[in-house]
Order: sequence, then C-alpha cells, then structure tokens
Amino acid sequence: MPRSTPTSSSLVSLSTLAALALGLSACVIPEFPDLDDDDAAGTGEADTDDPATTTDEPEDDGADETAGDDGMDDAGMMPSLCDPEQVAAQVYQHQGSTDGEHWSMGIHIVSGTFTVYGPLSADPCTVIQMNDGARLTVAGGGSLQWQGAPGERITVTSAKTSPAPGDWDHVRIQADAVGPDNVIEFVDFEYGGGSYYGALHLQDGASLEMHDSSVRYSAGLGMVLDGAAELRDFTDNTLTDNATGALSISPDHAGDLGEGAYAPNTVEGIFLHGGSVRHDQTWLAHDAPYVANSGFGIDTSAGSAHLTVEAGAQFRMGDAADIRVGSLGGLTLAGTAADPIVIGSIKSTGEPGDWDEIRIHDDSVDDFNRFSHVILEHGGGSYYGMVWVHSGASLTMNDCTLREAADFGMLVDGGAALPGFEHNTFTANGGAALSVGANEVDSLGTGTYGPNAIDGIIVRSATVDHDARWLDLGVPLLASTGFSVGTDLGSAILTLDPGTRLHLGDAGDIRVRSNGALTTDGTAEQRVQLSSSKASPAAGDWDELRFEDGSLAAHNQLRYTDISYGGGSYYGMLWVHDGTSVSLDNVTFDAPGGGCDLLRDGTVDAVATSFVECS
Repeated sequence: MPRSTPTSSSLVSLSTLAALALGLSACVIPEFPDLDDDDAAGTGEADTDDPATTTDEPEDDGADETAGDDGMDDAGMMPSLCDPEQVAAQVYQHQGSTDGEHWSMGIHIVSGTFTVYGPLSADPCTVIQMNDGARLTVAGGGSLQWQGAPGERITVTSAKTSPAPGDWDHVRIQADAVGPDNVIEFVDFEYGGGSYYGALHLQDGASLEMHDSSVRYSAGLGMVLDGAAELRDFTDNTLTDNATGALSISPDHAGDLGEGAYAPNTVEGIFLHGGSVRHDQTWLAHDAPYVANSGFGIDTSAGSAHLTVEAGAQFRMGDAADIRVGSLGGLTLAGTAADPIVIGSIKSTGEPGDWDEIRIHDDSVDDFNRFSHVILEHGGGSYYGMVWVHSGASLTMNDCTLREAADFGMLVDGGAALPGFEHNTFTANGGAALSVGANEVDSLGTGTYGPNAIDGIIVRSATVDHDARWLDLGVPLLASTGFSVGTDLGSAILTLDPGTRLHLGDAGDIRVRSNGALTTDGTAEQRVQLSSSKASPAAGDWDELRFEDGSLAAHNQLRYTDISYGGGSYYGMLWVHDGTSVSLDNVTFDAPGGGCDLLRDGTVDAVATSFVECS
C-alpha cells in the first residue's frame, strides 16, 4: 500500500484552534468568543497578528476551584496542567500511513485509515482528533507509545465540535505489531466505537501495556480483545459510559484485568467470549460482573490451569452456559461471608434453568477445586443441577448457597469425592436439594437442605463399601430404589445417626451383605425412621431390610427405630437370613404389606420390641 508521511498544517488563529479543543476533558479550556462556521471546522488561516498567540501568561484554568484537598478532581484525576493555548497552537493532518514518527504537542487530526508501521509516540497533552469513521491501525513493525503523565493526559476524541458516541471507529493493534513496545498511559479515548470493535481493539496475539487511562462514550464496547490478546500492567483504567459494556476478552486473559473502574456502562459487564482458561491466574472482583454468554472451560494440555476468583466477584451466565473444569484445570471460588461470589443469570430477572451448571471433571486437579461462600442461583437448565461433580472428581465446598435451580441443586456422581462439605444451604430448588450416590452420602456435612420442591436428598442406588455414618440432615434421605451395604475387603458398617429419616420407593430394599452391617443409632427423643417415600404412604410401598449371611452380626443393631409401610415382597419388612443375627431395641413395626413384620431365618434378639412373624 502507498505510504504518505503526515504533514503539518499552517498555523491558524488561536481562537479557531481553541474551538477544536472545546469539550475535550484532558485539558481545562477557558471561554473564547463565538466562532464562525469555517473557524469552528478548523479550516481558517493563521492570524499572526492575533495578540493571543503571543500571550505570556496563560489564563487561569480554574484548577484550584475544582481540585480537592488531595489535588484530585471529582473524577479522581489530577486537574489538567496542560496549557490549552499551547496545545491549540499547532494542528497536524494525518492520513495514509507512516513508518514511524513522534507527534509533538498539538492537535493531530486523523482521517480515513491511518496505518502505523513503526514506532508512533506522542508528547503529553497531545490531542488526537478522529474524523468520521477514522481508524488508526498499528500494523507489522509498528508500535504505539502514547505516554501522557499525571495532569498532562493525551486525548483521543472526535473531531466534531458536538461529539457523539461512534463518531470514529477504533484504534487497532494487530498481532504483528511490536507487542512489547505498545504502551498507553494517561490517555483518554472517547466517542469512538463506530465499528464492531469498540474504541480500542486488540487482535488475537496482540499485546498492550495500559494503565491510568480511560475509554468512554463508545457506541459499542469500550475495548475488544480477540483470542489471545494480552494486557500488561492493566491497572487504574476507567472504562465507563460505553453503550454495550466495558470490554470483551478471552477467559484466558481475564486475569490480566487489574484494579480499575469497569462501570457504569449502559450495559454492565466484562464479556467473556468463549474459549478456556489455559494457565494459572486470579480474577479480581470488579465493579462489573463477568458475563459468560456461552460459558467457558478451565483446562490445559500441559502444566496447570488453576483459576482463583476473588471474593465479591459476580458472574452472569447466558442460556445453556456452563463452566467446565477439565484436564489439569481447577476452580477456586474464594468468597467470604461479607463478600460472597455470586453466579447467576444474565437476565435482569433470573429464573430457574436460565443457565446450566459448573461441571467438575475427573481429570481436573482435586486440590484446586474449592468453593467457599458462593451463591449459585437460577441454573440447572440441564439434568445435572447447578454443580455437577463427575465420578473420580473432587470438590471441597463450604458455606455455599444453591437456590432456585430448575431441578435439584447439585449432582454428585458415584465415585466423586467431597472431602469438605459443611454449612451449605440448598433452598427453593425445583427438585430435591441434591442427588448423590449411596456410597457418598456420608460426605454430606451439616447444613440447610430445604425447603425445596421435593423435600429430601436423592440417594441413588449403589453399594456402601466402607464404614460410613449418615447424619440427620433435617430432611429425608430418598433412596427410591434402595441400596446395598457390603465389601469384599475390610468392613462396611453403615450407621444412621439419631433422627435420620430413610425413605424408600416401589420395590426398594436395603441389602446388608458380606462384611457389611447396619446400625440405627436412634434415641428415645430422636428415633430413626425407615418408611415410604410417597406423599400418601401405604402398606407395601417398599420391600424389605434384608440382613444376609456373611454380614457382620455384631454390628447389626437397630435401636429406637420405626419401620413402616414396607413388606411389598413375601419377606415382611425385616428379613434375617440364616447364618446371621440382628438385635432389636425399642423397634416398632407398622403397616406391613403382607400382614407380617419379620421373617426370621437367622437369629433375632429383641428388647422392648413387638412384631408379627412371617411364616
């Protein structure tokens, strides 16, 4: 493409050039007389006789009146030290391209697409005015070195006297620019975003250091970062008053976002555009939510991808969006009681099922998967609740709230691990609190498991193959199809704590097998219940509690236990096989399906217990 070196215009009158600077926030501009149309457009000729061009003392810019005791204005910025007369004394026109140059302090007007193939630097206080649809592209071999200073900010703005969002397109940094040399500091971008790419666009693979700068009044997003675009030292920036949000960025670089202001904007959010987190990083809690319209992954092929989210962060999830914690990945949600992390719907009024789930895969890193003080709401749009822990995966989860899911709040696959699971709250969900395999029920610690549309915790059929204690969690354990207790090696002694309620469904039974045992540890005040899972129970709703030969007779003990609505098979509600024994202490039987309570092929030792024996 042809390359033309930008040229400087002749000097024009101070009043005309000052009009070009009206409305620019970087410099405090004093009042000037009214201008005619030609002067307002910046096309007048220089007036060398104008005494204003030789004024020795600049007019008072009122900085003392606007500054606070700390020297900052109401926006938290140092009042301008730029002399508007000096800034307006030179005007330069730029179009075409450059192999690199330095822009002296003045007003620089960019037209069309101006392409930079070498270093482009600018003095502090420089004002860069962009004509209609203007673009500045930093291409192969080029770099942007716009470095203002406190009180001497560089401004990139509209060339119009009455500027509006979208007046110009964008400043773009391409992937083949010289990334390490791209530095923006103390620079204000305003009234851009006339294209899809916001006011500042980094292509996939581009790199930019940016701090103490602002992007505002964009017709779209403030910034758009494609793919693996990288931000360095991105701190103390302000991205506000943009039409469709602060910025869009890859999940793998959301950790590049340092402290700053990301709100208010017309649409609030830091938009994550798909992809995965591929390396260890921390996402800060910003004043705008992370918005994941399509969700994102956390995984890598080498090393680790450990994402830590800071207390107070908020997420807004789109339709069917999920967070997938996969190979060598891990997710730590480190909320606090004062500043919980909130993960909810992108909709202004969220509803159950608006998004899907957080999915913990078995090839993720166990030690990284930790949730503390997290609120999850309006998810569960798939079958898997709002948190799904796969078989072989591990999650530590404490002090979290799962509410208003479309079905149950959480799914724990058989073979999943919950090494810490305390003080969690499951409430207002469309199904039960959670669904868990029988072999993992003992991982559930104290917490609040209701109220929910289905009162209880779903216990899926499996074999309890280790010594386990099931707590009274305040709601029934709903083992619709029953479960087994036993193991080939060691022991599997299942103990039900005082007050535990275990409800079984059609043909459901409990089978205590080789090396297994069942102890119900009720008390007079807190009896254990074995009963029907139906809302209107009837005799024979479930089958029986079966103690088989090879079970550990010494631990088959039922104390202060009420057994009711079973006996759906021929064996009563309690069947003791030949070769084993059971002790009954203050046990009651009620509403058996076959008219009898107990089939005794083995030994039954009963204290304060009455039953009808099956023949």
